Amino acid sequence: MKSMRLLVTALCAISLSTAFAQGPADVENAANVKVVAAAEQYNKKTLALGDAIATFEGIVKEFPMSGSANGWLGFLYLKNNEAKKAVGPLEVAYAANKKDTEVLNNLANAYFITDQKDKILVEPQPPMRNETMRAIPQRNAFIMNTLLQSVVKG
Repeated sequence: MKSMRLLVTALCAISLSTAFAQGPADVENAANVKVVAAAEQYNKKTLALGDAIATFEGIVKEFPMSGSANGWLGFLYLKNNEAKKAVGPLEVAYAANKKDTEVLNNLANAYFITDQKDKILVEPQPPMRNETMRAIPQRNAFIMNTLLQSVVKG
């Protein structure tokens, strides 16, 4: 009987420790579940803009580093003409996922509206010069260019 009680106690302790020891992926998944539900309500027009903002503010308060929740909150602030409030959440969302083009676009718009045009989001990389990428050989390109220029001049 004691061994059975000990086993039950151990199993309870293990289940409680796994329930409370959530990793970052578990936290982001929990946030995404709430974000998807709120986004669906907003998209179906069952949640007004003000209510959607309040809902996403609650989600961000619970999951402050959630990229998806912050992205939606920033987007909703922009829709509500509150660009200054949108910058913070959009910066968090951009830091969470730099490849999210919607967040990048919204953040650039927020910077533009709030006159923060000096902020650089993406450094453009110059294209790699490689002869295999040419459509035509360099010699032919020179000849074509010369011929076209002579036609324009003449």
